[in-house]
Amino acid sequence: METKKISAGSLKQGRYVVIDGAACVVRSVQSSRPGKHGHAKCRIEAVGLIDNQKRIIVKPAHDNLDSPLIEKE
Repeated sequence: METKKISAGSLKQGRYVVIDGAACVVRSVQSSRPGKHGHAKCRIEAVGLIDNQKRIIVKPAHDNLDSPLIEKE
């Protein structure tokens, strides 16, 4: 599977990401504000394209995630 890097803070609903080795479509993204000594966090809720399994991850907004390159015909 061919992928490219995308920032967790720039994800939007409908984009594709790889979570636990499975291609997923993003259903919702919630971001928290940075704290005094912490970083902003993003809670990403996605659904697998093949198995329709719901996956939720929490990542710092500056982390990079893999985004699969999907050809639509």
